[in-house]
Amino acid sequence: MLQVGHGGPDSEAWLLLHGWSSNLATYLPLLKALGDAGKNGPRTYYVPELRGHGRSSRFESYELEDYTLDAVNVAKSLGLERFTLVGHSLGAAVAQMVAGTIPERVTELILLDPCGTVFDHRPAVSAAEHLSRVANGNGTGFFPQQREFKTFEEARDSRLEQRFGSWMSMEGATLYTIRGLDGEPGAFELSTDPLVSGPTR
Repeated sequence: MLQVGHGGPDSEAWLLLHGWSSNLATYLPLLKALGDAGKNGPRTYYVPELRGHGRSSRFESYELEDYTLDAVNVAKSLGLERFTLVGHSLGAAVAQMVAGTIPERVTELILLDPCGTVFDHRPAVSAAEHLSRVANGNGTGFFPQQREFKTFEEARDSRLEQRFGSWMSMEGATLYTIRGLDGEPGAFELSTDPLVSGPTR
């Protein structure tokens, strides 16, 4: 879990949930842009990694309910009585469920490219075929099929070319890849659990 800010009682708490097959590093540019203080005073940002993503633990189940309960438990364990909740893509779907589960704690709900629109950049036929493969257990979710790489640059470029297309910057792909690889030069592998790419309900 990433914490940015001192977390004192006078600090405005923000909980940020990343997207499917992503990791907490994707929020680093946004946190830099937001700054450590808002109109109501200092802020503290908490960015957990969803189960099976990045450096988090792996599990047998990756349902929306699992992600939701994990996020609720994070908020409770941190003692966040009132907080702003941010979610991107899958994280946005989870954020909506969190807000419905503990509405008394969520002061603001911010949804970034909710996962319902995640296929908008793809041709309709391609999106339909992709969903069909994933629903039948034959797809690879948002992962490129390749999970092993010889160099860091190869892994980074794979994010740009195969998954993110034109909307991710080189900086974003670099941060994502730094956090999302295990191993060493000549034998890198994606750190996110491959089961995450299966159907999520």
